[in-house]
Amino acid sequence: IIHEVLPARTRFSRADVQKSTIEQVIAANIDRIIIVQAAADPDLDLLTIDRCTVMSEANTLPCLLCVNKMDLADRAVHDLIEPYRRIGIEVVFTCARTAEGTDALREAIRGRTSVFMGPSGVGKTSLLKCLVPGREFKTGEVSERTGEGRHTTSWVELVEVEPGTLVVDTPGLE
Repeated sequence: IIHEVLPARTRFSRADVQKSTIEQVIAANIDRIIIVQAAADPDLDLLTIDRCTVMSEANTLPCLLCVNKMDLADRAVHDLIEPYRRIGIEVVFTCARTAEGTDALREAIRGRTSVFMGPSGVGKTSLLKCLVPGREFKTGEVSERTGEGRHTTSWVELVEVEPGTLVVDTPGLE
């Protein structure tokens, strides 16, 4: 049941994958973009981080970089991420499997509506499982054959983490 349609104070969109002249709106009325990347499995993808930060700027929305799967990381990950910190992008390091770093992520999203975006398999939905204990979310494993995620999340879902804190979980960007 639709109770009310609110005006869009912000929107997050990109050019349609099939036809670049068409705008594809991903979410509206958001405050921040959370770019989620894996330290490994799948490999850290700096080009995707760059694309996401450009999308963030194009939509005049602040972003935060969340590097997940730190249990699989080597020291080089910190060095690769340092340039993003130097240009003012906030960074948090997490491990959804152990919940390490999720308190810092929770604090970064508190009181806001945020969008989790990044490639398939980086742990966007797994992080939500840590942030909303007891709620069931469908997650999958990274393909052994391709080393990439498997598009387990195939829809956009608005999730209440706590009162006043919402996260838009999105399918993997490719």
